[in-house]
Amino acid sequence: MTSFRTDVDGRRAIERIDAITPRVREALLGTVAEIKDDLIAEVRARAPVKSGAFKASITGVVYGSKTAVRGVIRAGSREAWYAHILEYGARLPERDIVAESGAMKFGEGGEDFYRRKVHFPGAELAERDIVTGPLKARRARIEATIKKTVKDAVSSK
Repeated sequence: MTSFRTDVDGRRAIERIDAITPRVREALLGTVAEIKDDLIAEVRARAPVKSGAFKASITGVVYGSKTAVRGVIRAGSREAWYAHILEYGARLPERDIVAESGAMKFGEGGEDFYRRKVHFPGAELAERDIVTGPLKARRARIEATIKKTVKDAVSSK
């Protein structure tokens, strides 16, 4: 009998199977593709939109081999280089910012002013779980769906 184990963590769901038949692989490819599409739709719906670059960077793919089926969702691109900051947050340290040459221009209330140096007091950017949140929330359902798919494929003739 085929034994299997589903591992779902904050970033991925991995189905570990001792042996995978073509029928089981095909069934899993379809199920994992559906899960991926549902997760991508939810992640895109949660994505903040300013320029649209982050939302456009959210993609997914399903891989299949003789021994595994894996779905991957990615966020981030050259234009959305900040995806990891949106997802996991960041700590920006306190520091002085000094103009490389001349002065930096700022505007306040319609009046411009210039400074050679400004003090940045630091900031904490909160973790937002845009990508990992939906996966964590659906973990039990994903595991149950994958297990049912494998069991159905193994038992069907």
